[in-house]
Amino acid sequence: MTVRLLVPAYGKQTNALYTGTTVAERALIDAGQADNNLSASFDYAAYLDGKSIASIVPGLSAPVIDAAGGLTAQSAGTLAQRLLRSAQRGITPIRTVLASSPTYSEGANGANSTINPGSSTGLRGGLYQPDNSSRVTPLGGPIIVDPNNGARFRQQTRIATYSNLARTGGHGSGIRFATQAQAFDIAINFIANGDKLALYVTDPTTGIRARGQAADYTQTNTGMAYRKWDFGSRALRIIELYWGPNTSCASLNVASTETIYAVPDSDQLKTLVLSDSWFDGGGINNTGLPNPIKLNSCDFLGERLGVGNIYSAAVSGTGVVAGDQNATSGSFIQRVQAGDIDSLRIGLMDAIYVNVSGNDASATDADVQAGYATLIQLVRTAQPKALIFGAGPQNITTRVPTQSRFNAARDGFAAGAGGDPRCIYLDNSYTGENWIPTPMVTNVNMGPDGDHPNELFAQYYGWRIADSMIAATKLRFGL
Repeated sequence: MTVRLLVPAYGKQTNALYTGTTVAERALIDAGQADNNLSASFDYAAYLDGKSIASIVPGLSAPVIDAAGGLTAQSAGTLAQRLLRSAQRGITPIRTVLASSPTYSEGANGANSTINPGSSTGLRGGLYQPDNSSRVTPLGGPIIVDPNNGARFRQQTRIATYSNLARTGGHGSGIRFATQAQAFDIAINFIANGDKLALYVTDPTTGIRARGQAADYTQTNTGMAYRKWDFGSRALRIIELYWGPNTSCASLNVASTETIYAVPDSDQLKTLVLSDSWFDGGGINNTGLPNPIKLNSCDFLGERLGVGNIYSAAVSGTGVVAGDQNATSGSFIQRVQAGDIDSLRIGLMDAIYVNVSGNDASATDADVQAGYATLIQLVRTAQPKALIFGAGPQNITTRVPTQSRFNAARDGFAAGAGGDPRCIYLDNSYTGENWIPTPMVTNVNMGPDGDHPNELFAQYYGWRIADSMIAATKLRFGL
């Protein structure tokens, strides 16, 4: 079997992926066009522009998904086919922008809707409510009346305060609905000026999904206010509206002569990421990532796998055994123990990516190895039908991991997997696939803080992980 690599984007392979390449591909690698010495000036743009899923997953066999059987009836091998099929099918590139952008406007704090003037910003003061499942489909976590503030709805994606298990939204939180209305508005509460929104609109007749505008919508006021999008004409549209972790909302309106209705999940690969700030908006305040709401490593990983609505259980500052700086959000282990990814709460996932974090840098290799083993066991229990992909930490300037740390991650994953064929380790170490060959350099591939990727590198990193998932899946199941 041949495992085709992306050359020259991959580091030199000393594992089975390298030995599985064709002679011509190995010659390119050995000639130095894809070695371990790729510098921060590597032409990532050429890689991103020049490679397609078809080059990695050639000649997929016919799908063997039994739609009637559903996810619970699938074997690991069939689920692997589902992942490859999704990647081959793909989605509209997530940077695509509508040919004609809607007009966006913000109302005053506490003011009524301009679409339906009688609709207030109160919890149920408008025509439709985000917790009405017949009208609105939640994305990135359930929506309920906020237990900590009964005047608004809040996404219940992940633990916000570990001590009392209060929940908040996460990267990719939002809602989806369909309408023929010319305009809609929704009362949304923001904590700080500069908080952002992202809008995606799908044309059901063409299947094309596009952003409302190239940049995230940046808010200029705080508090609960109606935010309105006007398309200028009636047409059937599927609306997806995304916001950050701290955002809450109230009522939703269209004209009184119009209606909205929920759009159930399609046969999309249900994919979850359990990680750190590189998948949690890239550090929401990181100026190197100007559009963090849906253009971050997490979303580019989803794009490469054919997934538009990736579920993120990532939290900035956390790791396998490390809690965040304020010790409020809990480690990966603690969040899984608290139910963040339980199938009964968020549904059954098809694929999960969970890596050892650079935030675990202060822990010993032994602690990381033991912790990762525990984590993988917990993930297997919480999501009994998913393919589970693991990897070592990121290699960045401020936290350069040793090879022994990668080895600890590998061995911990293997112990936690216990031979489960669903569990696949991606060797991103220096002696393996070497995803980040040298520590990333500020202002070249990283944002000004030196810890988080800029948008170009976020795309590279998300795609690179997905490419490895695809190649490893083919290798594991002989596809």
